[in-house]
Amino acid sequence: MYKLSGDNPGSNTNTARVPFLHFTRVILKKTHKLYKIHNITTLIEHRNADTSAFQN
Repeated sequence: MYKLSGDNPGSNTNTARVPFLHFTRVILKKTHKLYKIHNITTLIEHRNADTSAFQN
């Protein structure tokens, strides 16, 4: 009985924690993609700025 009551809170916290971890993982993936896109666009902008500076 004591062992069961000890196990139940742990299982409850695990079930509550798993969707949260999944949620944060999804957010991290999305932000990472956005960050990558942002880096690419900034690289292109810098490259364009460099080429325009050389042309001038």
